[in-house]
Amino acid sequence: MKVVSQRLIGGIKAGIILYTLAVAAAGYILRGNAFGFGVLVGGAVGLLEFWATAWLVEKILLSPDSKVAAGIGLGMKSVLVLGLVGVLMGFKAVEFIPFLLGLLSLFFGIIMGAVIYFFLIPSREEAGG
Repeated sequence: MKVVSQRLIGGIKAGIILYTLAVAAAGYILRGNAFGFGVLVGGAVGLLEFWATAWLVEKILLSPDSKVAAGIGLGMKSVLVLGLVGVLMGFKAVEFIPFLLGLLSLFFGIIMGAVIYFFLIPSREEAGG
């Protein structure tokens, strides 16, 4: 049993990737390698964050026995992501603004995924399949 449509999850992942690639390409053209790389790294962190959150939430909703463990996993995931961001910023591995623009891929990806899911791609029921 699936709690959330895989079509919606796929649309959000596609939205995150499309936004990241578009902004990284524009940043690379307009500002150079470091800017484009920062956007790509931020987008990768955003995609990883979304994937881990979706996986953990599905575990929480589908298996009542593992709700506590999955809830702890959700908290640990947040700590790990914040730690990763802290390490990247602390060691100045990427520039802050491009990285932040890449992280915004999570927000824009969710919007794009919802638009794709609800308006652009018909469901199997609507398509008659």
